[in-house]
Amino acid sequence: RLLLANALIGNPGVIVLDEPTMQLPPDDVALFKDIISMLGEKKAVILLTDRLTLANDLATHIGIISNKKIALWSSLDNIKTKLDNDPKALIKTFSKSISW
Repeated sequence: RLLLANALIGNPGVIVLDEPTMQLPPDDVALFKDIISMLGEKKAVILLTDRLTLANDLATHIGIISNKKIALWSSLDNIKTKLDNDPKALIKTFSKSISW
């Protein structure tokens, strides 16, 4: 909760949150998602997470960083289409060069 409040001090145009739901109880995660959805309508929100369900619920675009470089940047719908909704296809994609 403090992380989100701290991120909003000064009314920034971009909000960066690193693993923001890590210590939240399940009931607070749902509230957090609602707040981030509302903020995302007026501000850029960069959410760093390894929780795919959170990314799926909140993101319009997904970036994947590998070896300190952005290996993939695309809309969530495009990623799902390209990978045929097969999670194993993501692993196969990283074994090849990514050219989307």
